[in-house]
Amino acid sequence: MIYEAELTVQYIGRWSTDLGLKLPNSLTHKLTMHDEVGYLSDPDLSVDLEALTMENLEATVDSLAGDLSAAAKHKEAARRIRDGFTRGILREASSAVPDMIEQLRPGFEKAVADYVEAVSELPSDLTSDGLVKAGPEALAAFQAAQTAKATISAVDSWVAKLLELPKYVGKPDPVLRVLKPTTRDELSKLLTAHSKAGNALENQIGPLYFVAAKEGIEFTINTPQESEAIRAEIDAQPQPKRTGERWVSVR
Repeated sequence: MIYEAELTVQYIGRWSTDLGLKLPNSLTHKLTMHDEVGYLSDPDLSVDLEALTMENLEATVDSLAGDLSAAAKHKEAARRIRDGFTRGILREASSAVPDMIEQLRPGFEKAVADYVEAVSELPSDLTSDGLVKAGPEALAAFQAAQTAKATISAVDSWVAKLLELPKYVGKPDPVLRVLKPTTRDELSKLLTAHSKAGNALENQIGPLYFVAAKEGIEFTINTPQESEAIRAEIDAQPQPKRTGERWVSVR
């Protein structure tokens, strides 16, 4: 558990470098101090064996015993301070999430717009042959989709890690981290895209995002709690029931 918390702290420390996020000053301070505690050196417990004599042996042993006791206390004190910073970082990062989302939103929305536009220009036969036959404009659109997908995926991965923060503990829901379907049919299509293996080109632009763009499903940044609310709202919709060749909705 402690190891996992430390990994989460390391990840929070990369929010600014990996995603360009501006962290609150107090959070940056805690991250710096957390690292500094980890860099503290242990006390020197070495003994010059060549200098030992019958006369100074007992005193040297007593001195080393005292040093060992102090070293153990030093290590425990550093651990407690580091753990305190870890807890503080996790709490403050949780509180900072709404602001982080607002910072991510402009770049995310631009990437989504670029992605949807690029996908609309791709051929229906999204294979190597189909892309070549569609010409240079289709190839340029595919490359644009790849570039936009990288930004969307980065936000998607960031949202996935929110589950490790105290305020955002919940069930993973990979299809709803950056997508907001509104019907059972839309959700079903996303689940299918997430579970099946796409072809080589679809995998390069994200099969899940590709289906969402083609189906007109909204892209949005969802916290774990917001994902749960989306899922609950769809689950509350009437179940479709097949009668002969027709589908009807029943409660």
